[in-house]
Amino acid sequence: PYYIRNKISLIKSQMLSDMEIEKCFNTDIDLVVKEVYHIYLDKMIKNNSIDFDDLLCKPVILFSEHKILILDVVVGLSNIYYTN
Repeated sequence: PYYIRNKISLIKSQMLSDMEIEKCFNTDIDLVVKEVYHIYLDKMIKNNSIDFDDLLCKPVILFSEHKILILDVVVGLSNIYYTN
């Protein structure tokens, strides 16, 4: 379980695509990791849940997909600092 948990964390923290996972995870235990990873993701989605790795990666994904949000956040924060 420890090895699998660490590998899943690695996949998520490095934001590996399915294609990258297929290329890099080739051993017998890695095949188990891939299977468990996909089951884990399905359960997280069904439960509308996130884990610690998601807390770190989701903002990066959000801001890279929606660059205007960065400006809104920066402007909003600067207004907070200057109005106090």
